Amino acid sequence: MASRFEELQWLLIDIVTDLLAPSQVFVEEVASELYMPVNRMCLSQIVISLCRFDEVYCHYGLEFKQLPDHLLVKIRNIKKEIENRKMYSFRSTYIGHAFKKGNSQKTPLTSAEIQSGLNQVIDNDQVAFFDWIFPLDENVRNGESVVEVLNEAAQFFMAETSVKKRL
Repeated sequence: MASRFEELQWLLIDIVTDLLAPSQVFVEEVASELYMPVNRMCLSQIVISLCRFDEVYCHYGLEFKQLPDHLLVKIRNIKKEIENRKMYSFRSTYIGHAFKKGNSQKTPLTSAEIQSGLNQVIDNDQVAFFDWIFPLDENVRNGESVVEVLNEAAQFFMAETSVKKRL
C-alpha cells in the first residue's frame, strides 16, 4: 500500500502545482493587453488539472478512504463540484477544439457557446472561482480551497508513506 500512497502523494503535488501556477499568472496579467488569451490559458489549465484530479480520485478510491473523515468530506466536495460544474464536458467540448462535436459540416464553436460553457464551470463568477481554487489573499485562506485540501491530502499520504517505510 505504501507505493500507492507514494504515487498518490506525487500525483496530488503535481496537480496542486498545476493549479497554483494559473492563479498566479492570472493575477500578474490582469492589467495586460494579453488579458483575454492569458485568462483563457489559465482557466483551461485549471479545468484540465481538476479533471486529472477526478481521474486520480477514481483510480485511488481505496486510498482516499484512508483519509481522516473531515478531509475525505472536503475531497468528495471537490469531486462533486467538478461534476456539478460539468468540467469534463467543458474540457471535452471546448478546450482544444474548434468545431462542434458530431457535426459533419465542421461548424465552428461560437464565442457565445464557449462563454456559456465557461460560465457553468466558473459558476458565473471568475473571481470566486479563482478563490475556490486558491485565494491569493492569505487572510482569506481557511483550509477549504482546492489547493489547500489537495495539499493536506498529499501531506497525509506522505506521512503514511514515511510510517510504512519505517515499519
